[in-house]
Amino acid sequence: MDIKGTTPEDYEKNTRKPLKHRLFWNNLKKMVDHKINFYITYTNPDEAHRPAFEYKLKYNFGANILEDSFVIPLIEYDATPFVDIRPAAPAV
Repeated sequence: MDIKGTTPEDYEKNTRKPLKHRLFWNNLKKMVDHKINFYITYTNPDEAHRPAFEYKLKYNFGANILEDSFVIPLIEYDATPFVDIRPAAPAV
């Protein structure tokens, strides 16, 4: 599971979309409740807010939720121009 922001503002900065807060937490709970194997990655997180976000994860789901998690640093290209591109459906 890739976390694109450790705060709603951070998520919007990285995706240019508002965070659907309840949907995020409900989906994460469903994954945990159904014992789906996953690990957490962070893409370009706000490191100042990551400890508080991880505390909330551990508080709600146990410390094991962060097992094998890691950060993917932002590399030297800007993907934001492509965020709003939606692939066209093939002509039928």
